[in-house]
Amino acid sequence: MIGIHAEWEKRNMGVNCWEIEIENNDMTENMEKELSKYETDYTVVKVPVCRMDINQLLCGLGYTFVETLIKFRRKLEIPVLKTIEEKLYDKISYEVMSMADISKCMQEIDSGIFMTDRVCIDPYFSAQQAYDRYKGWIWQEIEQNTQIYKIIYRDEKIGFSMLRKPEQKVCKYLLSGLYQKYTGKGLGIYPHFCMFQESAKLGASEIEGAVSTNNQPALNIHTNLGYSVYKIYYVFVKHCPID
Repeated sequence: MIGIHAEWEKRNMGVNCWEIEIENNDMTENMEKELSKYETDYTVVKVPVCRMDINQLLCGLGYTFVETLIKFRRKLEIPVLKTIEEKLYDKISYEVMSMADISKCMQEIDSGIFMTDRVCIDPYFSAQQAYDRYKGWIWQEIEQNTQIYKIIYRDEKIGFSMLRKPEQKVCKYLLSGLYQKYTGKGLGIYPHFCMFQESAKLGASEIEGAVSTNNQPALNIHTNLGYSVYKIYYVFVKHCPID
């Protein structure tokens, strides 16, 4: 069992939070006692697949299942695009964001471009708390020199992507989104494709990211682009406000 004090959730959403990752060799004996050491305002537990014993234990302790989190990885051979996608891609480019671009990105997040994450669908939180969480995450990554890119289509800014520099030849693709005006137009593949190119430029040989099963369009994009699943977690949460 690995416990991480998610201090950023206090800053972004105003709640004390611990994130617990259950390991494959963890046993249910004494798990209730161990979990109780971490339980706070908002406790998140990630469970490897096929651990029904732990799933049932968590439900008995008042935890609620919220999502399945899938971690994907892909080698950086550039995927072959379909003909119509190739025509669109000729009109796509990307650039590092300016402060004005970041401000626009924050406004788009406040408009509700992310609606399926585990915080946004949780009745304990407001939609604005979920949006603030994304904005706080982006600022934190920028402070740590993670790059955020604007995606440009026909000279219009249609969305963004956030990419960490490679570690051991692997780039982490943290987040992307299309702005409201451009959703539902078949453009969601391009923020990913642009980051394939950027990762290769940075010297990476692989790219990895994570998607919630609550976000079916993102799952489809990862499948279409040839990502492989390398980890799956069931995610449970518990709210225990402390006076």
